Amino acid sequence: MIFYVGWSVNDKVALEIAAGASLAGARSVVTMKQVELNVAADPLLSLSIIGIEGGFDCICCR
Repeated sequence: MIFYVGWSVNDKVALEIAAGASLAGARSVVTMKQVELNVAADPLLSLSIIGIEGGFDCICCR
């Protein structure tokens, strides 16, 4: 298995990159604080409407 790992200074951008990978059929995971999920809520809700091809996990912590 080949893994690609990336870091982002902005959680919204990280979620958008993981969503793009998921739309392309890859499995993806993104982790962030609960407060930052408010910033990234717009692309997350858009992703739930569009649907995904691969797996997508969003792990949030307090």
